Amino acid sequence: MNKAVERRDAFHDQGHGALSVGYFNLEELRELPATEWQQVLGLVRFGTDRAEPLSVPVPVATVVTPALSPAGGAAEVWRFAGAMRSGSTDRLQYRCSEEYVFASTAVDERELLAAGAG
Repeated sequence: MNKAVERRDAFHDQGHGALSVGYFNLEELRELPATEWQQVLGLVRFGTDRAEPLSVPVPVATVVTPALSPAGGAAEVWRFAGAMRSGSTDRLQYRCSEEYVFASTAVDERELLAAGAG
């Protein structure tokens, strides 16, 4: 059994109805089937601001710092076993259940500086 499958299995075993976090590298994320994403609340991606784009059906918060995961994962996947809905407004993307909300937004600091300088 490869590491990606072992991590996914451990991720599933954390219970139903509870919020859980799993660590995945980018290759493992790209291999997740659509059924897996149905129970993902959001993703925290670690790395640089120049990281390659990641197309996933959930909000992604990019943190410009190395991952603290002992497994060396490139992303934290926040998961909840329950009904969820997704949406967005302007720059804000969100996904929520009755109990939890995961939202992300990106602000280019250069845009803020340019707006303030004029």
